[in-house]
Formats: sequence, C-alpha cells, structure tokens
Amino acid sequence: MSLGEVDMITVAYNVYSFVGYVHQPNWVRGKVGGKVSVDGAREIGEALLSYGSDIVTTSESHDEAAVAALAEAMAFEHVYFESPGLWPGGLVTRYKVLEAGNCPLGHKRRADLFTRHWGRAVLEMDDGEPLIVHSVHTFAGWADVRCWEVKQMLEVMKGDLATGHSVIVQGDFNHTPYGPEYAWWLEAGLVNTFAQIHG
Repeated sequence: MSLGEVDMITVAYNVYSFVGYVHQPNWVRGKVGGKVSVDGAREIGEALLSYGSDIVTTSESHDEAAVAALAEAMAFEHVYFESPGLWPGGLVTRYKVLEAGNCPLGHKRRADLFTRHWGRAVLEMDDGEPLIVHSVHTFAGWADVRCWEVKQMLEVMKGDLATGHSVIVQGDFNHTPYGPEYAWWLEAGLVNTFAQIHG
C-alpha cells in the first residue's frame, strides 16, 4: 500500500527546547537558559492541532515532559527518542503507536554517529494499515559524518521499504538538495513530497 490518496498532514519541527532561539550576548550553543518550556510545548501543540496535523516529529526536544505536554495538548500519543548528545527527538501522533525504537541499527552504533537522534515508529492508520515513520536529525557539522549516518539509515530502511507499507522519513536533515545525501534518499525510493506538491 502507498499513501497515494490518503490526506495526512505531517510536520517536522526543530523545537529548540520549545523556547526557540533566544538572542543573548553571551549565548552558548546548546544552552537555553537551563529551562525547557513545557508551556511553550502546550502552545505549540494547540497551534499544530488547529492546522489538522496528524503526525509531528520534533528535534532538539530536550525534555520528555515537554514532548508529553505537546502530545497532551493535541490529545495525541507520544514517543521520545533519547540522544547520546544534547539533541533528543519526539514523535506525537493521533494514530496508535504499535511499536517504537531508538537508533534501530540492530548493532552498536559508532560513537560519532547519530549524536542527534534517529527514531523509528510503526503507527496504525485509520484503515488499519501500518505506517512506518523515521524521525531523523542528522549531524550538522562534517558532511562525512552525516553521509555515514544517511547510509546507515538507508540500509535499515531497505527492510521497511521492502514491506510495501508506507514509509515517512522526516526531520532536521541538515543538508541541502545539492549534496549526495539528497540523491541517496531518492535513489532508495523515497519521494520528496514537498517538491512533488509544490514543484
């Protein structure tokens, strides 16, 4: 089955601890005043719900309580994807979560890979069909690290794509359409739905 004619709104959102960027003269990367905004998460949830969002994946979701608050504001289920660094992720959805896993490599990851987050969840759509969602936040710095991450993810995703079930991959990719990573996603059989819809 493919999503084909299914109307679905998905959102990938780097929430930066649900506080956004705060300009400060002595701002330090990775620090957000030491506080994650649960209230901000609730407000974002209410706004996303008003747009009819079905699935929201978050990057830089530094506190599971905030992801839970986002889900609660939307009356959605949530999954939290831990990060070995400072950049965990989340998934909130109106669909039933059948299974979820963090960094689903099937073996121990290299210490320099997936320092942000990569999570996988299987959801049950309204028609009972499974939908596989990968929430991705690749490395922003060195392209060679990011390329290794993408290659490893695509190796795992081969199994998902081979099932014939619909697969969504979204998140903070930290690359442009001009790098090799973008071509690899397409070569694997994934579709850039934004480009397909908006040209």
